Amino acid sequence: MDISSRLVALREARKMSKNQLAQKSGLAQSFISAIEAGKKQPTVDSLSRICSALGITLADFFSQDSQDIPVHLRPLIEAARDLSPEQVEVLVQVARHMRR
Repeated sequence: MDISSRLVALREARKMSKNQLAQKSGLAQSFISAIEAGKKQPTVDSLSRICSALGITLADFFSQDSQDIPVHLRPLIEAARDLSPEQVEVLVQVARHMRR
């Protein structure tokens, strides 16, 4: 997997600047830029902080399956993981109602 292009895609999908990502993750903007340019590889800790700032897990970052899910829906799916089946059904009904 190309970490740099994946990071750019995730950041841009959230309409975040490199500076915003740096501030939310606590990392230097120059480091974020270097990762996106393919000049540096993040440590697991750094990538974990980036993922947290993006609102995803490390597993989501590397998951091939999650790449098929639009980036803007991933936080919703992540939040729904801890819901009961009944709560998920309510969420589905709300989403269907909102589509009308």
